[in-house]
Amino acid sequence: MNNRNLLLAVCREIEPLLEQLVLVGGCVTELLVSDPAAPNPRMKQDVDWVVNAVSLDSYYKLESQFTSGPEAFQNLVLRPDILKQSLF
Repeated sequence: MNNRNLLLAVCREIEPLLEQLVLVGGCVTELLVSDPAAPNPRMKQDVDWVVNAVSLDSYYKLESQFTSGPEAFQNLVLRPDILKQSLF
């Protein structure tokens, strides 16, 4: 599986929440580089995203959508503590 396929697979799983997320990180790089002379991107094993949570309440609402959503969402490994520490 390449980065693009990984990204598509994750997007299919979290589709109802995609409008609230911005995909970032190494997995997305492959979509942004158009120079044919550029080296092949490294294969990633995760997909990173950021959200615009303007308050702790809005952050928890989004977090609850992941934890109470479809089973596919519940199988995702979320690392919200890093974000909460840096923002709040």
